[in-house]
Amino acid sequence: MGLTASEVQARLRDWLEAHAEGWRNVRLRPLEVSLGSGFSAEIFFVDVDYEDADGPQSRTLVVRRQPTNLEVVLGSSLELQGRMMAALDRIKIAPVPEWIGMELDPAVLGNPFLV
Repeated sequence: MGLTASEVQARLRDWLEAHAEGWRNVRLRPLEVSLGSGFSAEIFFVDVDYEDADGPQSRTLVVRRQPTNLEVVLGSSLELQGRMMAALDRIKIAPVPEWIGMELDPAVLGNPFLV
């Protein structure tokens, strides 16, 4: 499924509004999406503005999408990686990137992804 940058932007904006707790009025700054970097996952960065209970916020997010045509480690699972990162973020025993969420439905961005 080949998505344009504007399709990725719109779908990811909608996903963030629905899944990032407390986020509203999400705006993704124009992005250049080059899905295909990385071997264990396709990675791209997204600059996002939104509002939450503390007012206007800005940050850069990392989106990791399951690769479409290459499996470096046989049986590797983006879902397992995501669940481990979410658990480590929750219990704070090891440093991991701040957890936003995971989507397993490939209809959103063409393959499962995590943020």
